[in-house]
Amino acid sequence: MSYKFVLFDLDGTLLASAPGIMRCIKETLDNNNINYNPNDLVKMIGPPFRVSMQKYCGMSLAESEKFILEYRQRYDEYGWKMSKIYNGIPELLCGLKSKGFKLATATSKPEKFTKKMLDFHNLTKYFDFIGSALNDKNRESKQDVINWTLENLQVKNRDEAIMIGDRLYDIVGARECGLDTIAVLWGYG
Repeated sequence: MSYKFVLFDLDGTLLASAPGIMRCIKETLDNNNINYNPNDLVKMIGPPFRVSMQKYCGMSLAESEKFILEYRQRYDEYGWKMSKIYNGIPELLCGLKSKGFKLATATSKPEKFTKKMLDFHNLTKYFDFIGSALNDKNRESKQDVINWTLENLQVKNRDEAIMIGDRLYDIVGARECGLDTIAVLWGYG
């Protein structure tokens, strides 16, 4: 295949963000006396929180909305800063850019945090487009984010694009959008 466009997931693919996410989830769950299995915390990284909260904590949609607001306050204050770049990622991105690839993110993380984290880690310069979810439910699924990213990159032939991620959501979302995928093994999936 001759790829021209490379889409990356963020959490678990470019950044090791589990410490901040899990700490903020745990604190929010504990603060609201919500029962959960501690082993499920890492499973909550990647999918949209509305999905995770319902699946792993049995929350209703209304309860998950309240949880998300409280979680995001904590995450905005300190959680996002706890992320680290995986070894070799800056070199990989630099190498791909130097070979003429168009790079983008396609993450279910809200746009605000995606941009802050990429700026914080000095990675923004490598990306032609930052594709991410919105805080509301209008662009939340991986398929929605991937399709929106492809539109903004003006990809005409989806055979020229590939998605790289660590979770089943990345692989299934890419396949549903007609993209090939690469699954990384260092993330959370």
